Amino acid sequence: SDQPGGSVLVSMGSLNHSWQESGEDPRKIGRWTWSYYRPTNSTHGLRIVSVYAPQSKPQVFGSKKVYFQQWLQLQNQGCKVDPIKSFWKDLFQEIDKWQQQGDTLILAGDWNKDVRNSKFLKKFKTRGLIPAITKRHGAHGPNTRNPGSKPIDEIFVTSNIRITRSGYCPFNEIESDHRMIWIDVHKNSIFTPHSQ
Repeated sequence: SDQPGGSVLVSMGSLNHSWQESGEDPRKIGRWTWSYYRPTNSTHGLRIVSVYAPQSKPQVFGSKKVYFQQWLQLQNQGCKVDPIKSFWKDLFQEIDKWQQQGDTLILAGDWNKDVRNSKFLKKFKTRGLIPAITKRHGAHGPNTRNPGSKPIDEIFVTSNIRITRSGYCPFNEIESDHRMIWIDVHKNSIFTPHSQ
């Protein structure tokens, strides 16, 4: 069946030798997917998370609308909370748990919000998570969805991540209505301790 939304994470190359485990959002409704890496000689791990945030509630009910798909799944689980409130509450609970464990974090997401908005950024910044793309390229970056007029995709990283390059790809570089964003990180920085 066709289900819009969801997230995927693919690992390739030498990082795979450090792979420990993978998982998904605790409600198992496709909101985020993660993989955890830690070399045998390191006390610190890296968690990479691919995130898809639901959009605001649509005007008209539709089974192909992510908001209503998640609403139905939450109802089936006995959760009466709005899908958007549930998403942000659950995500930040997970982030807090990962940070308490000392994980280095890379969270790449389609946030479905203007990622330059100070209200949107506040909860990330209070957790020491840096918006890697807009920090390096400024607040006047291109729209990341076509059609669209603003950037709604961003990669958040913990402070120990050393980014060597980053950028925006043109539309149609991947099979998506989104522009791919990317970062290259210094490998030695991802398994070092960080502070919030």
